[in-house]
Amino acid sequence: MRVVPDGRKIEQRRRSKGLSRRTLAGLIGRSQEWLRQIEKGMRPLDSLEVLGRIAEALRVESWSELVDLPTGLDLDARPAGRQDFVHLLWRSLLGVREGGSRVPGPPRVPVLDRRVAGVWSRWHAPGRNLGAIAHDVASLLNGTREAMTWCAGKQPRELPGARRAHVQALQLARAVLSHANEHWLAHVAAAQCLALTLPAEDAVLTGVGGHGAARSLLGLGFAADAQRLALASLEALACAPVPARQRYAAEGALHLLAAEAAAQANDVTTCQEMLRGAEKLAERQVLTGHPVFGPVSAQIGEVRSMIRLGHVDLAVDLAEKIRVDNQHPADEQADLYLAVAHARACRQDHVPALLELLKLERTAEDVLRYAPLAGETIRQLLETAPHSLRAELRRLDNLARDGN
Repeated sequence: MRVVPDGRKIEQRRRSKGLSRRTLAGLIGRSQEWLRQIEKGMRPLDSLEVLGRIAEALRVESWSELVDLPTGLDLDARPAGRQDFVHLLWRSLLGVREGGSRVPGPPRVPVLDRRVAGVWSRWHAPGRNLGAIAHDVASLLNGTREAMTWCAGKQPRELPGARRAHVQALQLARAVLSHANEHWLAHVAAAQCLALTLPAEDAVLTGVGGHGAARSLLGLGFAADAQRLALASLEALACAPVPARQRYAAEGALHLLAAEAAAQANDVTTCQEMLRGAEKLAERQVLTGHPVFGPVSAQIGEVRSMIRLGHVDLAVDLAEKIRVDNQHPADEQADLYLAVAHARACRQDHVPALLELLKLERTAEDVLRYAPLAGETIRQLLETAPHSLRAELRRLDNLARDGN
């Protein structure tokens, strides 16, 4: 789910308050032309801060009244249009335990750590099942939350370990929800994660939490906020005593996200600066297949940014030099296949684009089902592809529409 300010609502509310466009623009510190473009849906609003100023000027109770947001979820029935596993994760994030409540026993933090590691391993493996992983994450969230409750009251020395396991479970929940295109719920998970991370105890985990929150903001369309949070997380991480390998991974991932956010805002200078920083960190990163960041991640990030900036030919040329295999995390493979498919579709290279989409289906079907870019790429190919390719493209289109 992408948060999109409804320009019609903003305009209607402005008129109902008797405010001219010039007056409202002056109140929020923007130009009249800028506001006109927002009201007409001609440009995105990429900052929660500005949205908050609009809500304050229009005297609405919450800025959520001006955007397309879920106002709440029925805890007793699956919301229309959402997958069952999304509803299950939402209940777990709210602390609603399936099958009723139970009194937690003494926590076994090492067991929780092994469960977290096992789910992460399945998440990074090609051919993952998003629904099955979501059910395990929901169970994990309940278990780690109970462990924190027990430790807070009876075993305070074990509390940091239980909290770390719960933060990891929240990061898993955010990743699943983001891939299901439920960016608002992913942001809820990311916010819970950030609220629990303590930089003094684990600066890397805090940095990764900042990365997740910034990623959810980018998914919601708030590129400026995503970029600010990524840069702030980088600054905080730079001041912390962290082992080199872990630092390079976390900082590299934050550089790539800041580059993508800058590209979305058409800020070429910042985008290039962040990409150069990621490339330097990748050269130092020994663990090539790191689940968070590695040399291949840096290369893929550059391809994605070039596509966002409209440099399609350059993106294809860069992508052709990248080599991934089943030893790389599923997300790395999926990011590359989708980026290349989209770039090829823009150039009307129909057969190579279709082949990349088929690789994507084998590697991470959930990305094909839920990622808006995947659906957009398939429909773009359907408009121009020769008749011989359309049956396979329609099958993929049905798969993508089923997910959305």
